[in-house]
Amino acid sequence: MSVQYLDRLNSEQSVVVEAASHCFAIYCLGSGKTSAVAAKVAFHLAQGYRGCAVPFTRLGALELRERIALLTGGKHRERLLTYRKIAGRSLFDCPEVQVYQASFVP
Repeated sequence: MSVQYLDRLNSEQSVVVEAASHCFAIYCLGSGKTSAVAAKVAFHLAQGYRGCAVPFTRLGALELRERIALLTGGKHRERLLTYRKIAGRSLFDCPEVQVYQASFVP
């Protein structure tokens, strides 16, 4: 298992990446949140684990997917879904929920 990317992380990011369970990390702008999450996903994928990373935006999902692919040598290029996409799919897959098309009348 190649974990060369772990050398580029600071001590706090390494703790997040190597944590065996879920973790809650608070970072400020430009502190390496995406790098830490991508490294955590890549680290656990390399160990044979499966998981779920759910970014808030489509742009965030694309960025995270590319970073994970880069860290894993292109072995993992899974599609990441945003919170909105997961919620939308859940609603449409649930037969008990009726979705109505809104029509606006000025």
